[in-house]
Amino acid sequence: MKELTIADIKLVTTSAGTPVREPERSELKKIYSKLEFICQSLPKDKFNYKIRKDPRNQGGGFKYFQNYLWAKIFPKEFENDVWNKLAIILGIANNTLHLHIMGIGQYQDLEASQLTSESSWEEIDLSDLRYSVLAKRVDDFYLENRNLFIDTAYKLGLKNFKKIKKQIEMEKLINLLDYKKQIILQGSPGTGKTREAKLIAKEILGLNSTDDLKDNEHFKLIQFHPSYTYEDFVRGIVAESKGDKIEYKNINKTIGKFAKIALENLLDSKKDIGELSLEKWVDEEFNQFVDEISETLEKDKIPLSENVDLVDLMDDAFLYIGENWKGYEHRMSFRDIKKAYLDQNLTRQDIVKNLNLSGSARQHATYYIVVLNKFREFLSGKTVPTNQTKVLEKKYILVIDEINRANLSSVLGELIYALEYRGKALDSMYELEGEQKIILPENLYIIGTMNTADRSVGHIDYAIRRRFAFVEVLPNVLEDNTIVFNKELFEKVSALFINNYNEYFKDSERNVILQPAKTLSSEFRPEDVWLGHSYFIQKKLEDDKLEPEDFRMKIDYEIKPILMEYVKDGILVGRIGEQKIEDYIKDL
Repeated sequence: MKELTIADIKLVTTSAGTPVREPERSELKKIYSKLEFICQSLPKDKFNYKIRKDPRNQGGGFKYFQNYLWAKIFPKEFENDVWNKLAIILGIANNTLHLHIMGIGQYQDLEASQLTSESSWEEIDLSDLRYSVLAKRVDDFYLENRNLFIDTAYKLGLKNFKKIKKQIEMEKLINLLDYKKQIILQGSPGTGKTREAKLIAKEILGLNSTDDLKDNEHFKLIQFHPSYTYEDFVRGIVAESKGDKIEYKNINKTIGKFAKIALENLLDSKKDIGELSLEKWVDEEFNQFVDEISETLEKDKIPLSENVDLVDLMDDAFLYIGENWKGYEHRMSFRDIKKAYLDQNLTRQDIVKNLNLSGSARQHATYYIVVLNKFREFLSGKTVPTNQTKVLEKKYILVIDEINRANLSSVLGELIYALEYRGKALDSMYELEGEQKIILPENLYIIGTMNTADRSVGHIDYAIRRRFAFVEVLPNVLEDNTIVFNKELFEKVSALFINNYNEYFKDSERNVILQPAKTLSSEFRPEDVWLGHSYFIQKKLEDDKLEPEDFRMKIDYEIKPILMEYVKDGILVGRIGEQKIEDYIKDL
């Protein structure tokens, strides 16, 4: 088919509104065919279209030509929901070939349709009218305006777009977390920050419900408090009874354990089946080797040299001591022996030079090589089965509730640096298995929640702040069939914090700047203290009952007390009309 020309576009313009005549009618029908060919050139898996191909104006009784020619293009991903309701318009009018997004039929004259049509309007460059170029421009136009298309569909009330819009907002949060590795959801009380953190985790882990997070090995939720320390969060010392002795040992704590699991998965995902099978086999065989050593130690100690003996064992290490050594026994980590075997260390010097082993192993290689040789003898005649499957890289999510309630600089220690430099080994304050190194791997994600109304808690300094992305979670009007939302009371309470409630919630993008109410102290932002939507919810139970059954209980024992606390703390001040603010709250 011949390509669209500037002369074609001019013909549409000069014929607009004039009486139908030949040969213009036949020529205009050909131009319609050219518009259709542009649509046919679009990726068939991405778009469908509709075109009438009659240049006569129906409204004028077919006596006049239309003011413009156009095709309606529908994205296939939403085709069932937007067909004949919302489309990308490819049109010719007023000497232009243009694109814009517009509602159709009953939706065309609605405000959302008109505003989107105006803001998305684009005149196509007429210097190159090849069909392939024009089709690519339509495709690119949709990619550039996809979010606007979805937002308009949402504003027009089209089916499923509330859910789609929520999914897009969730994708933005997930993309941010994937980029930054750690984010903090911050907002006033009752905005659902912890719930949002769980929803993010659910999406990332591909679960059906937040209930599935319970006991999930890839998810962990903890809560900080003012007495929380590095020794609670990263690594610390524990005391264990050992017969008539008390033994002190260093162990990983919350993030130390979780990071280790995530790192092992990340490293295993890069190994082939043969390597995984060997490691699994070594682990299983070593457990039997330990049992054999244990049986021997019940009878007698095991010599490692003329003056040094293996005398006992723990959950993760053998214990050895020299005749003239002072103090407690030395630990010989199981990990070091297994690693030395996997690294094919055959001599004392091999162990000394092996940087994969702990400093203790390299320093006491004389004793380690004896145990390594015993393990090698134990494996003599056995073969490695190839029975493992490929390990897939998984994501691990740690949610820290009330993250600002602890002294973060003290709790995180060297992890402040590790947050930014993922995958790099850093020295911890405590040695573990002969190593002081600790690593936060790339597949470990941290989501913190922060109550912005609480000024009594720890300050987040700039060094920590720049390592997190902060996301505001604000109060919202909820529309959910699983709850009852007391919108009237929410609006009444909101009047204590903002004075542009209707304007703010009318904007689906929430781009309206909140205007503080006169009753809100100038020292506070509405975003930081405005009472959240969860205070105004009653859950629908399976037996059609509500929780709480009497909403007055929630008003009297949850809403009023925190508002009165706000008054006491100077957050809410003054009067509402002639009424004292305390009386206004009491009358809720």
